Amino acid sequence: MNMLTKRRKTYETTREALLATGRPFERVYAIRLDPDRLDDDERERFAELARKATTDERGVNLSPLGKRDRAALERLLGKAAGEEGLIERRREEAAATAKIRELAERAVRPPARPRFEERGAVILPRAVFEQLRGGYLWIEHVGLLAFIVAQLENGVCLAPQGRYEDDALVIDHGWGLAGSADGDGSFGRWKQIIEHLERNAWLDVERSGRQWRIRRGRRLREAAKARAAA
Repeated sequence: MNMLTKRRKTYETTREALLATGRPFERVYAIRLDPDRLDDDERERFAELARKATTDERGVNLSPLGKRDRAALERLLGKAAGEEGLIERRREEAAATAKIRELAERAVRPPARPRFEERGAVILPRAVFEQLRGGYLWIEHVGLLAFIVAQLENGVCLAPQGRYEDDALVIDHGWGLAGSADGDGSFGRWKQIIEHLERNAWLDVERSGRQWRIRRGRRLREAAKARAAA
């Protein structure tokens, strides 16, 4: 047996097949691919890497590729597009555009200023807004978080049969959280909302039977330390 025999091809490398394989990348990178620009080995390699980086929905996901395979795919895409290094330049341009957008947002953002808030005032860190903008938090999450932080800052628990103790709200979850503060029952899902705030590290909740002990989560504690150090 000849050990130098070239391995049998396992991917379809006809022009039509490669054009179909490359269409998701054409959409993502706004390029036009011509498989005829690749030699036989490159066509086989392109078909292999492109299939690994294509989702079932005909999208592009490069995460299954290692660093070397990703570089190889980008090189083949550039060659098939008739412009070596094209994908790397597109990536650099995208990063530069994102940086310019960030600088533009900073330019119109109100300047940082010293705060002299009164005792009991509620300060929500900027990360709350970032998660709200990113869709990780909704208005109902932010509203309930502000309601809980206001009680912690003022050392008062507004929950029926609840109390403030050791920098925590101690409540009987059977009696609810908001009491008369929830006039029209808008926060009927308060338990699910609190669980979501827990998962996002805004609150810590210790549960023991009917008793819940609600404290500031890691994100709030870190934000308080950062404000104190500023």
